[in-house]
Amino acid sequence: MVFKEESEMSPRRRGRDRLNHNLKNVVDDIARTKTQEETITVLLQTICNTFHSDVSLVYLVDEDQGVMKPNVLAQRQSETSLSSLDLSQCSQNILTGPFRWPTDTSEPLDTACAFYREMQQAGFSTWFSLPLRVGPTVIGVIAVGYFRYEYLVSDVREMLWNFANDVAQSLIRFLPVKRQLKAPLHGTENPALANLYEQERRMQRLLSNHRQLTNSLFESESLTTLTQTLSQMIGHPVAVLDRFFGTLSTFPVNANWGFLLTRLRQWMAQTKLNMNNHPFPVRSSNLAGSSFVVAPIQMGDVPLGYFIVKEDESKLDDLDVIATQQATMVLAIHFYKRGLHIEKRGNGFQELLNQLLDQPGSWSQSDSDQAAMLGWDVRAEQSLLVGQFQFGEQESLPHRNLNTIVEYVRTRLAVDFPQILIARRQDTLVLVLPHSLTNRNELSGLIHWIRSIQCEFNLPAERSSSMTVPSGPHRVTFGISHPVQSPELFNQAYQEALMAARLATLVAPDKDFASAADIRLHLLLSPLAKLTAVQEFISDKLAKLITYDEEHQTEMFKTLKVYLEQNGNLSDTSAALFIHRTSLQYRLKRIESIILSPLESSQVRFELHLSIFIHEILTANHGLDAT
Repeated sequence: MVFKEESEMSPRRRGRDRLNHNLKNVVDDIARTKTQEETITVLLQTICNTFHSDVSLVYLVDEDQGVMKPNVLAQRQSETSLSSLDLSQCSQNILTGPFRWPTDTSEPLDTACAFYREMQQAGFSTWFSLPLRVGPTVIGVIAVGYFRYEYLVSDVREMLWNFANDVAQSLIRFLPVKRQLKAPLHGTENPALANLYEQERRMQRLLSNHRQLTNSLFESESLTTLTQTLSQMIGHPVAVLDRFFGTLSTFPVNANWGFLLTRLRQWMAQTKLNMNNHPFPVRSSNLAGSSFVVAPIQMGDVPLGYFIVKEDESKLDDLDVIATQQATMVLAIHFYKRGLHIEKRGNGFQELLNQLLDQPGSWSQSDSDQAAMLGWDVRAEQSLLVGQFQFGEQESLPHRNLNTIVEYVRTRLAVDFPQILIARRQDTLVLVLPHSLTNRNELSGLIHWIRSIQCEFNLPAERSSSMTVPSGPHRVTFGISHPVQSPELFNQAYQEALMAARLATLVAPDKDFASAADIRLHLLLSPLAKLTAVQEFISDKLAKLITYDEEHQTEMFKTLKVYLEQNGNLSDTSAALFIHRTSLQYRLKRIESIILSPLESSQVRFELHLSIFIHEILTANHGLDAT
């Protein structure tokens, strides 16, 4: 196998290019400054922005006193107290080249180093430093500190070193003449930096990792196999998350990932870590005895997911970090291929479902064959699960938002429930479930899982100026049809599931969904509810009561409904409404005066109960014909 130079489109290459571009912008900004104070101010701010650090520091050497004096900018900490450092007490590791702590070299840092002690005292969990040198003379040190995570930049040392030299050249303009004479601009080479590819065994390991990644990508379409290969290659437990932080795959599977990933998500929320801004992996703080390396999986600037490496006894070395970055490239390709497959399957099912519901008589054997190519056997026993969004008055969900929700749910279903097909039907979600997933426990778990995804979209409208998202939470109610085994019955099954979803809060308020069996009487009376004479009968019985509630902001209709459901028992009715028995008696007398009928009459109670029942059917059927 011939190994080519790193692809220009790889995430690692793009990340380095982005960092190099940002650093050049910093150099350009400070080159335009007029004073040393202005230079330091601009440098501190742009370092924080470029490296997303908690604290940026620039130490400048005062030759007369032999100390380095700090200039500090704290992004996320109200106060950071740092003192001047004796230059002679600082380790040569700090003064001769870029250095990162925890150390990424085999040579440990002398803990007697004044710079090291100052960083530890400041509370940094990780930091890296860049000496500012002019020839052999040190004029200062740049330090970048983090309180909660580590910015892993193991393969950009030379870039950072060049940046430090450019900063030193800008600062030397403001040094006293005697300092400039002692620090010639040319003639002395920079200290040699360790080269990642000097040792043959390291080159072999790097090539071996690349070979494993390439082979795993082209030999298997399974994300589980890819995850296992990555874990064995890096030597640590790994996990792959989607862009919604849902777990797609872990290896080993018995590593208590549920609890650990919950802690990791909390850490990311607390630190407000935006992975879109990080071209490199970052390391979390200690969470439940472990740290995590979080690497974004991206295709261009589009986040696809996250690659997580769990560190226990040992941390990743520099080659492991590079392997992690290469792994994100392989996973991005896998996500892209998988995304194309999911999109193609989803679009195909959407078209076939629309045809089946709109023109059931036109369904042919060729359509059944086309469905079979998508993994959908239209003659197998299956049920339709319909999710109906519940809104307040004059609220609606823009179709583009619902399309986005369908797209996200479909992506997640492709991993955990690949046998389920999902589509959008006007303002509803439609899922076709095989018979194996229609028991109550399986359905409740699936619905709870879908609602957890939907909750992510109860966000204010400012997420996108092109969308209008209603404020407040929007509940999704679900209904499931009777099993069907024929394409001719799908339209009927859809109507059943849709009515069950619309009536779910009435017939099954304590359940996750309503089934066609729960609304059997509603389905039986539904044709009757469409008759004009029946609607006039209901209006005559209930219109005055509904109007009274609207005008006086009362709950007489609800009180009557509960009273009838409790078979006229005053104690049970007052308990259900959470009101005093005397208040209930007052309401019932008021209801009798409004409807001009005595509630003690069994005939009146029957007519009112039937009217309320059909009124619910008409409410549920509102817009059903259009659907």
